[in-house]
Amino acid sequence: LMFSRASASLSRGLRIAQMLGLHRLDSPRQTMISTLPPPEDWCELEERRRTWWVIFCSDRFVSGVTGWPALIHEKDVATLLPASDDSFEQGLEEETGLLADALQGTLAYSSFAGKILSAYVYHKTLDHTFQTSPGDSPEDVKNGPYWKRHREIDSHLHNLIMYLPERLRLPQNAKDNNALFFTISIYSSTICIHRAALAKVREFDLPGSMFLWSKLRLLPAADEVVNALKLAVDIQSILLDHYVAFSAYLVALVFLESYKELPSQRSQSSLEFLLSSLVACGRQDLFTRSLALQLARGMTQCEVRSSALAEVLRFGFLY
Repeated sequence: LMFSRASASLSRGLRIAQMLGLHRLDSPRQTMISTLPPPEDWCELEERRRTWWVIFCSDRFVSGVTGWPALIHEKDVATLLPASDDSFEQGLEEETGLLADALQGTLAYSSFAGKILSAYVYHKTLDHTFQTSPGDSPEDVKNGPYWKRHREIDSHLHNLIMYLPERLRLPQNAKDNNALFFTISIYSSTICIHRAALAKVREFDLPGSMFLWSKLRLLPAADEVVNALKLAVDIQSILLDHYVAFSAYLVALVFLESYKELPSQRSQSSLEFLLSSLVACGRQDLFTRSLALQLARGMTQCEVRSSALAEVLRFGFLY
C-alpha cells in the first residue's frame, strides 16, 4: 500500500516536472515551449536540476523495489548532474556533466550525483536480474542479449568503483550519508548481478570459469558493504531506509552461503553484526523486522552461533 501511494504521488510529480521542462534543462535544442521563465542565476538553475534528480532517484528506487516499469527513460533526459552541496549553498557556479559521462568514468561528480548514479545502476541491475524476455538467449555467452547487458552493467559498476571521487571515498567521508549509501548501493548491485550470473551458469551448464569469476566477486563486495555499515554514526537510522536494510540482508545471504560451504570466523562475525543491526532497527520497523526474521531462520538452519539469535527470540521475531 505504501509503495502504491508513493508511485501515484511520484507519477503526478513527474508529469508536472516534465511539463515544466526540468528533464531537459541543458538541452541545446528545446523541443517544447518552456512553461518556466529563464532562471535568474546559476543557483536557480541548479535548484531546478536538483528537483529533477530527486524525482529521478525516487522513480528508480520505487520501480526497482516494486518491479513496476520505470516512468523515466534516460534517453529523454538532458539535464546536467547536480553540483556539490558546498557550491550550491555558497552560490558558486560549478561545472558538471551528463549521466552518461559519469558512468564512463570521465567526469568528477558530487556526492548527490553519486546517489543518482547508484540509483540508476541499482535499477538497471534489478531490471536485468528479474525482467527476462524470450529473446535473452542466456545460453549464448558471446552474443546473447542477457550477457551483453550483464557485461555493460558490470562495466558501469567497475567504472564507478575505479573512478570514485574523493568526496565519496570511505572511511574519510563516513559522516556523509551519500558516501555510505553510494558504497552500499554499488557493492549490493555487484552482488545482485553476480548472484544472477551464477544462477544462469548453473541452469545452462556454462563454462566453469564464468562460475568462478562471479563467485570470486561476492565475498569482497559483501565485505565492503559490512565495512560501510560499521562506519555509520547511527546505523539504525541508515537501516530505516528500506533499500539499505534489504542490501544488508542480501549481503548476509552471501556470508550465509559461504558459511554453509566452509564455516569461518569471518562469515560468522559478519552474520552476527548484520543480524544484531537488523534486530535493533526491527524493534521500530516492520520491514526490517521481517528481514531479521528470515536471516535468523537461515542462520539457525545453518547452525551459525550468534548471541543476536537470542534477541530475535526475546522480541518474538522468530515464531
